[in-house]
Amino acid sequence: ESIERLVRLCEQWPRVAFGSSGEFAVVRTKHWHARMQEAFKAIYIDRDLKTKIHGLRMLDGRVLGVYPLDSADSTNLATNIPKWKNVHPQLTQNVLDAGFDIYEVYTHRAAILRNAVESVIPPTIEEWRNQWKSMNSET
Repeated sequence: ESIERLVRLCEQWPRVAFGSSGEFAVVRTKHWHARMQEAFKAIYIDRDLKTKIHGLRMLDGRVLGVYPLDSADSTNLATNIPKWKNVHPQLTQNVLDAGFDIYEVYTHRAAILRNAVESVIPPTIEEWRNQWKSMNSET
């Protein structure tokens, strides 16, 4: 969708959700970050709107900590917890050999990922504006 459509939605609604698809489907690439900057600039710099933004597929701390998201969701836990066999197979085997069962592995991986997300504090709209202005000011 266009930035203009996003702005129209933000002018009409107190909360708008947007995510990543099409040419911006891969989260955290340079191309994706440029589009996010463009979107938030249009909302909060160019128009000074007060709309709260919900980030779809943006619960990653490396995203959540950069943009002024009011809320976010993700499939991170559902997609990454089952990777315990593939990501660190020897570490996982050591854990299982130590007497932990698969349920405990899943439970602890979920708790670690949850803690990682919950420890991130997104910037406020004002903090994001100030950061954007300092990064884009001519000196």
